[in-house]
Amino acid sequence: VTTLPKHTFSRMRAPFARERVPDIAVWEDADGPIPESTGTARHMVGMSASNGTHVAQVGDRTGSLTLGKQADVIVLDGTQINTTPLFDPYATIALCSDVSNVRDVFVAGQARKRDFALVADVATTEGATGFVAQATEALGGRCAMAEASTVAV
Repeated sequence: VTTLPKHTFSRMRAPFARERVPDIAVWEDADGPIPESTGTARHMVGMSASNGTHVAQVGDRTGSLTLGKQADVIVLDGTQINTTPLFDPYATIALCSDVSNVRDVFVAGQARKRDFALVADVATTEGATGFVAQATEALGGRCAMAEASTVAV
């Protein structure tokens, strides 16, 4: 049993905090600038996209907005209370956003979520099961798919 949240936003915060917290006292005592080698919120956002695709061995097809790669995009709502005021977009994504801020999701250019709601073909058990099957096939069978009877939406 784990208490670690499964969403990407929390997974971005953990390494960011792990790197920064031990060094805070050192920076305060030294009264100097933060070292250039220290990871930034922008770095954490980039890692959340590219590292997952690297681990899944699909980085050649997706993971960045690059010509020739599959377009998988999420659109975040920056007007909710946990993301305003918006001074630094990367810090807002890495440190303040959560799954409630995901307004739209596009996978391979196809809308899967629009205006905070799943699109019709994904919003059913059959649609979700088919979506998981497509994702499993796209990953080359490198992940196990649950039996259709055990999938809950």
